[in-house]
Amino acid sequence: NHNAKFYYDVKEEQIKNSMVRTKLPGVFIHKTADSLDNNSVYPDQEITYTITIANQSNVNKKDGGKNYSKFYVSEVIPTDKVEFVSATNNGQYSNGKVTWTIDSLNAGSNIELTYKVKVKNTTEVIGKKINAEGTVYTNNTGSITTVVVSNEVIRKPATKKDTYQNCYD
Repeated sequence: NHNAKFYYDVKEEQIKNSMVRTKLPGVFIHKTADSLDNNSVYPDQEITYTITIANQSNVNKKDGGKNYSKFYVSEVIPTDKVEFVSATNNGQYSNGKVTWTIDSLNAGSNIELTYKVKVKNTTEVIGKKINAEGTVYTNNTGSITTVVVSNEVIRKPATKKDTYQNCYD
């Protein structure tokens, strides 16, 4: 059983703009989360996570590379901090997880999966990290790769309306 775990914080510019090599020959994973400039999010904000799986096994190969079948992706949703909103490409949400089954990933192709969550609007989430942990695996090799992206929940800055309202309360 070949397990490889990759924990990356998207604050690191070199990680945010690169692909993570997996144990599968030629397969790379890239995962991002939209957030504020400093990688923070606000209560009530929606976050879109994008997972790109690329099969580049054909690069510099005369045989055309390797086709893979039956990829599985599972993303754990931290339900104590966020609520599930939606998923693309037939992503199914159940019991705090979004899962996808990808029938094939041919050499030279890639697939992009996205899902959205909404940060809960409670004081308990302020200052907490939202870790979006996903696992990608296939029946071909049994290899597992886990990628984690983190966002920190911060207080929303007060607007002029909020400031004036507080003066009269």
